[in-house]
Amino acid sequence: MLNAIFGAAQNLGYAVLRAEVREVATASVEYALKGALGGGGVGHVSSKNPYVSLAGLALGAIVGYTAGESVEHVKVIYEVRSDRAGGWSLVPAPRSQEQVVAQPA
Repeated sequence: MLNAIFGAAQNLGYAVLRAEVREVATASVEYALKGALGGGGVGHVSSKNPYVSLAGLALGAIVGYTAGESVEHVKVIYEVRSDRAGGWSLVPAPRSQEQVVAQPA
C-alpha cells in the first residue's frame, strides 16, 4: 500500500523524504458518558422527576457522542522508513506531549 502511494508521488515528480502514520482513537464514548452524567444530573436536580432525568441522560449522551466524534486522541505516531529490501518499516516516533487533533466540522 505504501509503495503504491509513494510510487504515485514519484510519478508526479515528488520524492518522499519523510512520512508518518498516526494511530488515533476518537473520544466519542468518553464524551457520551460525560454528557449522559451531566444531562441526567441536570434533569434530576431541576425537576426530581425520573422521566426528566432519563430524558436528560439520553439527550446528554447523544450530544456528548456527537461532540466526541470530532475529537481524536493521537495514540502513536510512526515514522515510515524505507529499508534496503525495497520495503517499508514503521518505527514509533518519540512523543514530547499528548497530542489531540480536532477535526473540522
